[in-house]
Amino acid sequence: MQRIYERLERLESSRERHNALLDEHSRRLETLEGLPESLAEIHHALGRLEAKIEAQRAHSQLLQAVLWLIVGGVLAAGFELFKR
Repeated sequence: MQRIYERLERLESSRERHNALLDEHSRRLETLEGLPESLAEIHHALGRLEAKIEAQRAHSQLLQAVLWLIVGGVLAAGFELFKR
């Protein structure tokens, strides 16, 4: 009879461990179920970031072109001034 009780206790302990493992796996699966939506949000955020970087690059190139025109104009005016 004692062996039967010991065996029942071991079975109960095993059942508790298995339930804990199943709970952990269920929790992990629930976390993974939200992964596609999270990845889609990250993908959209990256697209917006790329567009913003491209706009900043275009703005920077425009500013650089304007500065070169100003510097060129100042140099041209200086040479004109020295000609006279």
